[in-house]
Amino acid sequence: MDGEEDNDIFSLPLSGKEFDLPAVRVSIALLAERVRAHNKKLDDVETELKAEYVCRHEFRPVMRLVYGMASLMLVAVVTAIVNSVLKGHV
Repeated sequence: MDGEEDNDIFSLPLSGKEFDLPAVRVSIALLAERVRAHNKKLDDVETELKAEYVCRHEFRPVMRLVYGMASLMLVAVVTAIVNSVLKGHV
């Protein structure tokens, strides 16, 4: 390593056939710190999702209302087309 600090926590330093125990402990501590940081980020994302977004079951009444209105407009358009076709032939 020639004086450079190795930041790769997945490469365990070996001294002969045995692990360098202090370096292994440091690697484990770094891994634990990264896991804690990721867990905190996930908790923040979960909190944001709960605050900003609605669940599927909460959205269902709105979805039904919008689909109902779209269906009514489609029926009105089809009715107008059928009406104009029938008036043209009579």
